[in-house]
Amino acid sequence: SGAQPGAVETFAMVRVGTLRSSFPAAFGCPRQGLAAPSVRGRIELEPWMVAAAGGAGQFLDGLEGFSHVWVIFLFDQNRHSSASFDPSSSFLRPMVKPPWLTGADGKRGSCGVFATRSPHRPNPIGLTVCRVDHIDHAAGTVFISGVDVIDGSAVLDIKPYHPIDSIPTEPSAGQPSACPAPRPTDDGDDVARSPHATAEVATFASWL
Repeated sequence: SGAQPGAVETFAMVRVGTLRSSFPAAFGCPRQGLAAPSVRGRIELEPWMVAAAGGAGQFLDGLEGFSHVWVIFLFDQNRHSSASFDPSSSFLRPMVKPPWLTGADGKRGSCGVFATRSPHRPNPIGLTVCRVDHIDHAAGTVFISGVDVIDGSAVLDIKPYHPIDSIPTEPSAGQPSACPAPRPTDDGDDVARSPHATAEVATFASWL
Protein backbone atom coordinates (compact mmCIF):
# COMPACT_ATOMS: atom_id res chain seq x y z
CA SER A 1 0.00 0.00 0.00
CA GLY A 2 2.99 2.32 0.57
CA ALA A 3 3.51 5.11 3.03
CA GLN A 4 1.06 7.91 3.62
CA PRO A 5 1.64 11.05 1.51
CA GLY A 6 4.45 13.07 3.06
CA ALA A 7 5.61 10.20 5.28
CA VAL A 8 9.06 8.61 5.01
CA GLU A 9 8.91 4.88 4.24
CA THR A 10 12.01 2.85 5.11
CA PHE A 11 13.05 -0.77 4.54
CA ALA A 12 15.39 -3.06 6.47
CA MET A 13 18.09 -4.98 4.57
CA VAL A 14 20.87 -7.31 5.65
CA ARG A 15 24.59 -7.38 4.88
CA VAL A 16 25.19 -10.57 2.89
CA GLY A 17 28.92 -10.06 2.57
CA THR A 18 31.92 -7.77 2.88
CA LEU A 19 34.03 -6.59 -0.05
CA ARG A 20 37.76 -6.72 0.57
CA SER A 21 40.00 -4.55 -1.58
CA SER A 22 43.33 -2.72 -1.49
CA PHE A 23 41.64 0.67 -1.05
CA PRO A 24 41.37 1.81 2.58
CA ALA A 25 39.81 5.12 1.53
CA ALA A 26 38.16 6.77 -1.46
CA PHE A 27 41.40 8.54 -2.39
CA GLY A 28 43.12 6.46 -5.07
CA CYS A 29 40.08 4.27 -5.70
CA PRO A 30 39.31 3.92 -9.45
CA ARG A 31 36.29 5.83 -10.74
CA GLN A 32 35.20 2.75 -12.70
CA GLY A 33 36.30 -0.77 -11.86
CA LEU A 34 36.60 -2.10 -15.40
CA ALA A 35 38.92 0.83 -16.18
CA ALA A 36 41.36 -0.88 -13.78
CA PRO A 37 40.84 -4.56 -14.68
CA SER A 38 43.93 -5.79 -12.83
CA VAL A 39 42.75 -4.53 -9.42
CA ARG A 40 41.75 -7.59 -7.42
CA GLY A 41 39.52 -8.12 -4.42
CA ARG A 42 37.11 -10.58 -2.92
CA ILE A 43 33.61 -10.81 -1.52
CA GLU A 44 33.36 -12.73 1.75
CA LEU A 45 29.86 -13.94 2.57
CA GLU A 46 28.74 -13.34 6.12
CA PRO A 47 29.39 -16.07 8.73
CA TRP A 48 25.67 -16.69 9.22
CA MET A 49 25.42 -17.57 5.54
CA VAL A 50 28.47 -19.83 5.68
CA ALA A 51 26.98 -21.60 8.69
CA ALA A 52 23.56 -21.99 7.09
CA ALA A 53 22.25 -25.42 6.20
CA GLY A 54 24.26 -26.72 3.25
CA GLY A 55 26.95 -24.07 3.69
CA ALA A 56 27.56 -20.87 1.78
CA GLY A 57 28.38 -22.86 -1.34
CA GLN A 58 24.69 -23.27 -2.03
CA PHE A 59 24.24 -19.51 -2.18
CA LEU A 60 26.95 -19.40 -4.85
CA ASP A 61 26.02 -22.57 -6.70
CA GLY A 62 25.95 -21.92 -10.46
CA LEU A 63 27.74 -18.58 -10.28
CA GLU A 64 30.84 -20.09 -11.87
CA GLY A 65 28.86 -20.16 -15.12
CA PHE A 66 29.20 -16.37 -15.39
CA SER A 67 32.33 -14.37 -16.19
CA HIS A 68 31.12 -11.18 -14.46
CA VAL A 69 28.80 -10.18 -11.64
CA TRP A 70 26.93 -7.08 -10.55
CA VAL A 71 27.89 -6.19 -7.00
CA ILE A 72 25.36 -4.08 -5.10
CA PHE A 73 27.00 -2.50 -2.07
CA LEU A 74 26.64 0.27 0.47
CA PHE A 75 28.77 3.38 0.71
CA ASP A 76 28.84 2.65 4.43
CA GLN A 77 32.46 3.82 4.71
CA ASN A 78 31.31 7.35 3.87
CA ARG A 79 32.07 9.56 6.86
CA HIS A 80 29.76 12.36 5.71
CA SER A 81 26.39 10.57 5.87
CA SER A 82 24.62 7.63 7.44
CA ALA A 83 24.24 4.27 5.68
CA SER A 84 20.86 3.72 7.36
CA PHE A 85 18.30 6.41 6.71
CA ASP A 86 18.28 9.13 9.32
CA PRO A 87 16.73 12.55 8.57
CA SER A 88 19.40 14.20 10.71
CA SER A 89 22.45 12.58 9.08
CA SER A 90 21.46 11.17 5.67
CA PHE A 91 22.44 13.08 2.54
CA LEU A 92 19.21 14.74 1.42
CA ARG A 93 20.46 17.62 -0.72
CA PRO A 94 19.13 17.44 -4.29
CA MET A 95 22.29 18.74 -6.00
CA VAL A 96 25.92 17.60 -5.96
CA LYS A 97 29.10 18.75 -7.71
CA PRO A 98 30.60 15.93 -9.80
CA PRO A 99 34.39 16.28 -10.03
CA TRP A 100 34.45 16.38 -13.85
CA LEU A 101 31.55 18.77 -14.41
CA THR A 102 32.68 22.35 -15.06
CA GLY A 103 30.81 25.41 -16.29
CA ALA A 104 31.82 27.92 -18.95
CA ASP A 105 33.62 29.90 -16.26
CA GLY A 106 35.80 26.92 -15.38
CA LYS A 107 34.19 26.43 -11.97
CA ARG A 108 32.71 23.14 -10.84
CA GLY A 109 29.07 22.82 -11.80
CA SER A 110 26.16 21.22 -10.00
CA CYS A 111 23.82 18.46 -11.13
CA GLY A 112 20.87 16.57 -9.68
CA VAL A 113 22.09 13.71 -7.49
CA PHE A 114 20.19 11.12 -9.55
CA ALA A 115 22.11 12.21 -12.66
CA THR A 116 25.43 11.36 -11.00
CA ARG A 117 27.28 8.39 -9.52
CA SER A 118 28.10 10.30 -6.37
CA PRO A 119 28.29 8.23 -3.16
CA HIS A 120 26.44 11.09 -1.46
CA ARG A 121 22.75 10.27 -2.00
CA PRO A 122 19.60 9.57 0.05
CA ASN A 123 20.15 5.80 -0.26
CA PRO A 124 23.95 5.38 -0.42
CA ILE A 125 23.85 2.30 -2.67
CA GLY A 126 26.64 1.52 -5.14
CA LEU A 127 26.60 -0.72 -8.21
CA THR A 128 29.65 -2.10 -9.98
CA VAL A 129 30.54 -4.84 -12.47
CA CYS A 130 33.44 -7.16 -11.59
CA ARG A 131 35.07 -10.13 -13.28
CA VAL A 132 34.74 -13.46 -11.46
CA ASP A 133 38.24 -14.96 -11.06
CA HIS A 134 37.53 -17.83 -8.68
CA ILE A 135 34.85 -19.06 -6.30
CA ASP A 136 35.67 -20.81 -3.02
CA HIS A 137 32.37 -22.49 -2.26
CA ALA A 138 33.51 -23.94 1.07
CA ALA A 139 34.64 -20.56 2.42
CA GLY A 140 31.83 -18.59 0.80
CA THR A 141 34.26 -16.30 -1.01
CA VAL A 142 34.11 -14.85 -4.52
CA PHE A 143 37.45 -13.62 -5.87
CA ILE A 144 36.97 -10.76 -8.31
CA SER A 145 38.91 -8.22 -10.37
CA GLY A 146 38.10 -4.79 -11.75
CA VAL A 147 37.38 -3.57 -8.22
CA ASP A 148 36.54 0.07 -7.46
CA VAL A 149 35.12 -0.29 -3.94
CA ILE A 150 36.59 0.72 -0.57
CA ASP A 151 37.76 -2.12 1.67
CA GLY A 152 35.18 -3.26 4.20
CA SER A 153 32.13 -2.04 2.26
CA ALA A 154 28.91 -3.91 2.97
CA VAL A 155 27.61 -6.07 0.11
CA LEU A 156 23.83 -6.19 -0.23
CA ASP A 157 23.56 -8.53 -3.21
CA ILE A 158 25.45 -10.31 -5.98
CA LYS A 159 23.78 -10.80 -9.35
CA PRO A 160 25.15 -12.50 -12.47
CA TYR A 161 25.95 -10.21 -15.37
CA HIS A 162 24.45 -11.06 -18.77
CA PRO A 163 25.39 -9.41 -22.10
CA ILE A 164 21.76 -8.43 -22.56
CA ASP A 165 22.41 -5.86 -19.83
CA SER A 166 24.78 -4.06 -22.19
CA ILE A 167 23.62 -1.21 -24.41
CA PRO A 168 25.89 -0.17 -27.30
CA THR A 169 27.22 3.38 -27.09
CA GLU A 170 27.73 6.04 -29.69
CA PRO A 171 31.34 6.25 -30.95
CA SER A 172 31.55 9.85 -29.72
CA ALA A 173 32.88 10.70 -26.25
CA GLY A 174 29.43 11.40 -24.91
CA GLN A 175 26.56 13.79 -24.85
CA PRO A 176 26.54 17.33 -23.48
CA SER A 177 25.59 17.73 -19.85
CA ALA A 178 22.01 18.69 -20.69
CA CYS A 179 19.57 15.80 -20.53
CA PRO A 180 17.61 15.06 -23.73
CA ALA A 181 13.83 15.40 -23.65
CA PRO A 182 11.81 12.15 -23.41
CA ARG A 183 11.02 10.56 -26.75
CA PRO A 184 7.28 9.80 -26.92
CA THR A 185 6.08 6.47 -28.25
CA ASP A 186 3.30 6.00 -30.78
CA ASP A 187 0.67 5.86 -28.06
CA GLY A 188 1.78 9.20 -26.65
CA ASP A 189 3.37 7.68 -23.55
CA ASP A 190 6.85 8.93 -22.65
CA VAL A 191 7.94 5.47 -21.51
CA ALA A 192 9.46 3.45 -24.34
CA ARG A 193 7.97 -0.04 -24.62
CA SER A 194 9.78 -1.27 -27.73
CA PRO A 195 10.68 -4.97 -27.55
CA HIS A 196 13.76 -4.22 -29.66
CA ALA A 197 15.89 -3.08 -26.74
CA THR A 198 19.10 -4.10 -28.47
CA ALA A 199 18.46 -1.49 -31.15
CA GLU A 200 18.69 1.32 -28.60
CA VAL A 201 21.94 3.26 -28.32
CA ALA A 202 23.10 4.60 -24.98
CA THR A 203 24.21 8.21 -24.61
CA PHE A 204 25.90 9.73 -21.59
CA ALA A 205 27.18 13.02 -20.26
CA SER A 206 30.80 13.58 -21.25
CA TRP A 207 31.75 14.61 -17.69
CA LEU A 208 30.53 11.38 -16.07
